[in-house]
Amino acid sequence: MPRTRLPEALDRVAAIARKYELSHGNVFHAGDGNLHPLLLFDSRDPRQVERVHEAGREIMEACVGLGGTISGEHGIGMEKSDAMRLICSEDDLHVQRQLREAFDPHALLNPGKILPPARRTDFQSVTEDGLEIRPTPDPPQREWADGGDLIPTDAAEACAMVARAVIDDVALLPLGAGTRSGCGIRSQHATTGLRSVGLCEVVEHDPPNQVIAVGAGTTLDSLQELLAEHGQWLPLRPPPGGNRTLGGIVATGACGAERLRYGAPRDLLLGLKFVSGAGRLISTGGRVVKNVAGYDLTRLLVGSAGTLGLITELTFRVASLPQCCTAVSATGSFPQCAAAAAKLLQTQLEPNLVVGAPDRPDLTAGDDDTWRLTVAFEGFAETVQYQLEHCETLLNEADLNVEDRNDYAVRRGPCAEWFDVLEQSPLLVQVDLPPDRVAGFASACGDLLYGAGVTVDFGCGRIRAAMADVPDAAWDRIGQEATAAGGHATAEKATEEFARRHDVFGPPRPDWPLMHRIKWALDPHHVFAPGRLPGGA
Repeated sequence: MPRTRLPEALDRVAAIARKYELSHGNVFHAGDGNLHPLLLFDSRDPRQVERVHEAGREIMEACVGLGGTISGEHGIGMEKSDAMRLICSEDDLHVQRQLREAFDPHALLNPGKILPPARRTDFQSVTEDGLEIRPTPDPPQREWADGGDLIPTDAAEACAMVARAVIDDVALLPLGAGTRSGCGIRSQHATTGLRSVGLCEVVEHDPPNQVIAVGAGTTLDSLQELLAEHGQWLPLRPPPGGNRTLGGIVATGACGAERLRYGAPRDLLLGLKFVSGAGRLISTGGRVVKNVAGYDLTRLLVGSAGTLGLITELTFRVASLPQCCTAVSATGSFPQCAAAAAKLLQTQLEPNLVVGAPDRPDLTAGDDDTWRLTVAFEGFAETVQYQLEHCETLLNEADLNVEDRNDYAVRRGPCAEWFDVLEQSPLLVQVDLPPDRVAGFASACGDLLYGAGVTVDFGCGRIRAAMADVPDAAWDRIGQEATAAGGHATAEKATEEFARRHDVFGPPRPDWPLMHRIKWALDPHHVFAPGRLPGGA
């Protein structure tokens, strides 16, 4: 539950225990708002067993009423499965059942766990092909030939638009600001844009608990301005910048090198809402730090690129603004920079990012090229100063040329200029690898990663390279080398001509068929972004 509601929760637990004549104790992680009420009883007494079950149910109801959830740890199992209806609608539960079927179509793994039995009367077909949408007022008729994007102003309107598209057999492409609208889309699929930019309200802001819920069409910049008034921020700096919508950032899993310290969008999300392929509004997650009730659909939507639904609302855990943001740079050869980065990441220092880039855009990872290694620290001024001193000592010991420190704006970060250069390219290749294999890959494929620029994120294991084009043999080799190193290569941005020649998600991987099954389970009528999945599904 929210941390600030813990005193009320303790009072409610005590009152419920007294009501059922049970002794109790409490264990809790106050910093997380995670409460473990312990009800003491004699399991040999059937009447006490009955009372303790009734008391447990009331405690869960009380916690949900305080803005919490029914389980912060250890999952649901069987005893709490019926309580899932305290936090989930029948639509929510139906989608979770579909997801489980995608992983376990024969119901072999722990049947009867987590989800309560379906109430079949809640789902009635409204179309001849058995589309599972509960009866609602007929979605408004829509003329699809005008070519304009759909821009709902609230979640109900978005649901109606999706339901109409399903009935009319029209494919939709969920979009935010449209900065990554073309990635993965095959030209043979005609789609109508479904944009979230009209969903930009602040649903809830709880500064003491460091939680905010906003519409998916809210831009990152506008959110940061709001949070700054309370000394807070959302620690994300995704390229190409803060004009991206939060829904688009989450749908593409976009983040910068600060992921090393703060995490990616999936790590900052507490919950979200999205419109399903049946035109229903689905809620997943919540507004508390710990929540293990049901399947984690929240993180499933992160990086789904609009293939599973239109995200309408997002709830984030935010952070306090750092007092100090300072970076130090050092130059040397690529092997020197890579070795220094590896040593730095093995120390007890806590950098926000460790990124390398060539001093000139046309340089590669050759031994004689001059590269620049940038290391940044954020937090309290005294802590940052201490870490910078030890970092500079390490860089000097690596025979790098250490340059002056530079303070930077918290929202823009120290790598924004590099990212701005990369974004100008029509083709942007991204390679994700285990961090200890980044240097080896860059050296092996450095002759292929050239053009407008390249950055090597040593801390997170990500290489981004901007190029005008990649020859077929070169793209195949990049994908093969990435796979051999335990990672994968994708075309984060791609031209239509490149997408016609290649799968922008790189060479096939064993997990692709599972992705397709999840897509078919959650979007059986293929209303959302057909062709955007790996393999063109």
